Amino acid sequence: MALSVCGPVSTDRQGRELIDHGTPLFPVACYHDNIRKKSVPWHWHDELEILVIETGTARVSVNGADYIAKQGEGFFINSGALHGIWNKGAEPCYLQSVVFHPRLVGGSVDSILWQKYLEPLLSDPCRSCVHFTRGQEWEKAASKAIQAAWEFCVSETAGFEFEVREQLSKLIFLLSQNCPAAERKPSEK
Repeated sequence: MALSVCGPVSTDRQGRELIDHGTPLFPVACYHDNIRKKSVPWHWHDELEILVIETGTARVSVNGADYIAKQGEGFFINSGALHGIWNKGAEPCYLQSVVFHPRLVGGSVDSILWQKYLEPLLSDPCRSCVHFTRGQEWEKAASKAIQAAWEFCVSETAGFEFEVREQLSKLIFLLSQNCPAAERKPSEK
């Protein structure tokens, strides 16, 4: 079943989440959470996480940066990024999230997809999080891809795995085109 119940977040002493998201055959899981009832405490994982605020307002914290997100806004949270999500305001906040292993869209580490699109994203410490405010066309497209991936995953209709992978691939491509890697200056040493 693709829609998973978000139980208590169990972590090790370093904050690494101790749950498998999806299966080895299809390493993706979808969650639908009311964070007013149960916030998402601090944790990190090797998988990538994407989410869209369905209703309400949330405070999303990633690697020390705080964001206030409203209905329709989304996030990309990179592998290894410490993050948590809390309700902001009096009304309930619902979110839809997809947690997936990068190999779902990148294949093996020696593929062109991995090397050209995923590796630069995964290895850039400046891109631990991207907040999609829907202010630009590409951000709208990113939020739409997240929503579509979630809906295909939850529907589990024939061939949904292809549709989910296609939407996640679109998102990774949008990120690669619109959030270029930060230029690193050589060390003074």
